[in-house]
Amino acid sequence: MELRNIETFVMAVENKSFSKAAELLGYTQSTVTFHIKQLESEFGVLLFERIGRKIALTEEGEKFYEHAIRIIKDVKDAQQDLDPDPEPHGLLRLGSVNSLSTLHLPGLLMELHRRYPKIDTLVESEAPPLLFDMLRHNELDLLYLLGGGPLPEDMISVYEHKEPRSFLVKRDHPLAKKKKVTLSDILSCDFVSSPKTSQMMTDLAKKEGLKFSPYLIAGTPDLLLHIVEDSDAVTHLPDFTAKRYIDEGRLKKIHVPGIDEYFLIKIIYHKNKWVTPQMNAFISLL
Repeated sequence: MELRNIETFVMAVENKSFSKAAELLGYTQSTVTFHIKQLESEFGVLLFERIGRKIALTEEGEKFYEHAIRIIKDVKDAQQDLDPDPEPHGLLRLGSVNSLSTLHLPGLLMELHRRYPKIDTLVESEAPPLLFDMLRHNELDLLYLLGGGPLPEDMISVYEHKEPRSFLVKRDHPLAKKKKVTLSDILSCDFVSSPKTSQMMTDLAKKEGLKFSPYLIAGTPDLLLHIVEDSDAVTHLPDFTAKRYIDEGRLKKIHVPGIDEYFLIKIIYHKNKWVTPQMNAFISLL
């Protein structure tokens, strides 16, 4: 039994496609088919049902997939133990959202390079659904994301950090002068929001029997901050995105009792992913 055949099988399973597996592995589709047929011949079972262009695992295929994941992991672990260079090296593929990539990650990546100069890092900034899809297709190693909700069942969180978040208004906004601000006060103002905050505010408003209607939803924090500075709008963002505005006195943080003032930052990887030394180095850094 050849390891490359097992790797081909796993890639085909995870991508639900022989052609996609061939593309990612640098093979022709006929080579992928040949590798799968070799495995089926060795075991004397059918691993995939082939219906037109679609493939689906048979019951035997499902059983072998669990073994295949363990085999590949064991081989990778052996390679790591026998590697003559004990220092973490190679490529780390990291996925994150734009706000974290531009404002939160630079310092971490510089420190990672200082400690582990043999690690090369690739950062992809996309929307979370696409990042999760890339993780499932082994196009990324780790995700570095904001979020406190439940994870998909095939994902694992290995690190969580509380990051302060605040309602923000311009320094001479009427709410900036109030001693006590309520959720109703906030919702009576024009609101500009990120997609994640929009969902959170909708849920909060619903619990209180109120309505949340932002007039702008955008995934770019700087756009929201510029609008808030030049109008009577309110926004709600992680403090690190607005640090310069707050430090310079251009925006003021508003406290609303009873509302959680933290986001969670998480490191996430796929449950079937072999954790490489590069991944461990980044996780240990945090």
